[in-house]
This record gives sequence, C-alpha cells and structure tokens, in this order.
Amino acid sequence: MDDYLHKCVYYIEWIAQNILRVISALLHRDFGEETFRNFLQFIKFGLVGVSNVFISYVIYAVSLVVLQKMGFFHPADYISAQIFAFFLSVLWSFYWNNRLVFIAGEGKTRSIWKALIKTYISYSVSGLFVNSALLLLWIQVFQEDKRCQVNKRKNKLSKITINRLY
Repeated sequence: MDDYLHKCVYYIEWIAQNILRVISALLHRDFGEETFRNFLQFIKFGLVGVSNVFISYVIYAVSLVVLQKMGFFHPADYISAQIFAFFLSVLWSFYWNNRLVFIAGEGKTRSIWKALIKTYISYSVSGLFVNSALLLLWIQVFQEDKRCQVNKRKNKLSKITINRLY
C-alpha cells in the first residue's frame, strides 16, 4: 500500500506543480518553493476533505439501510446512522490528514490520542451538532410537509372519483 500511496502522492505533486506553473504564467509571477509546499498542502487537504464527504455519505447510507432493515432505533435511525458516519468519517479524515497533509517534522512527535480528541471536539460542533439539527429539521419538517401534500392529493383524487360516479 505504501508503494501505491507514494505513486498517488507523486501524481498529486506533479498535478499541483503544473497547476501552479499555469497560474504563475497567467499572473506573470514567479512562486517560490514555500508557496508550492503550501499550495500542495492545500490540494492534499482538499482531496482528503472530498474523500471524507464521500466516505461519510456511504457510511451513512449503508448504516441507515442496515438499521432500518434490522428495526434498530426506529424513530431515530437516521440520527443514529449520522452519528455512526460522523465518528468513522472523522477517524478517516484524521488518519489521512496525519498521513498526507500535516506530517510531523523530522524528530518531532505528537500525541496521536490528544490530537484525535481535539479533532473530535472541533469537528463535533459543525460536523455533528449542526448536521444533526439540520437532519432533524429536514426529516421532521419537510417530510411532514410531503406527507400533507400526498394526503391532499389523495383527498382531491377521491373527490374527483366520487364526483364522476354521481
């Protein structure tokens, strides 16, 4: 896997370098090595973020289907699936950000557990609480509106059918 990872990083660096060359030519400005490293870090961070969105959605969808099929947490199965997806996707993001983006320098160490706890705390505000509140809003409010619209259509159809019979 490390060989594959090194090849991917090489191609990411090559693409980022060429993008920066094009930007440099368009702006008629020469960017230094530090700018390239920062740009490369930004690209890697973005790729980890995009993969995190995909992973989070897949985990949510699969766990929601599994919870619904098994009948667990029935009234709040979507919230349970969202919490499960949150914890696994943050772990995914943490792993790849530490592996690709925020690499500890030579001779430097950091506490992985301490960093992981900080990550969960910082992500929980936006990634868990806000998303859960929006999910509740969308499911409870908009799903209720949809049910009301369906019932109104059924009532209209039944009235039309009854009128045609008379």
